Amino acid sequence: MNARAIRKLQGETLQNYVLGLGLVALLAPADLDLREGCNIVVESTTAEVINEDSTRAAFEMTYQQALDFAKQAAEEFGVGSARQFTYSEAKVKARLNTKKTKGKKEAEMVAGA
Repeated sequence: MNARAIRKLQGETLQNYVLGLGLVALLAPADLDLREGCNIVVESTTAEVINEDSTRAAFEMTYQQALDFAKQAAEEFGVGSARQFTYSEAKVKARLNTKKTKGKKEAEMVAGA
């Protein structure tokens, strides 16, 4: 995970929120059962911090630590409770048609002025 781009984000709370998401994704347990009879076997895993001067240091963080950090960062950033939405293709098409019609009317008004 490259943290350089995260540092460019405005605000420490946003930086921590994005970092937390990245750490959880990086350290989450992976289901390596790809299909029946075909499993990937992890022989070893290591994580390192590679500094800008190319020096390396061990990176030691558990998935639970990453999850705790991400939850705290999300709370500080202001992420609310999960909401569920239902996608309706008909509603999307109707909304797009409304915008097209509105745009045409505005263009006709400008052309007529």
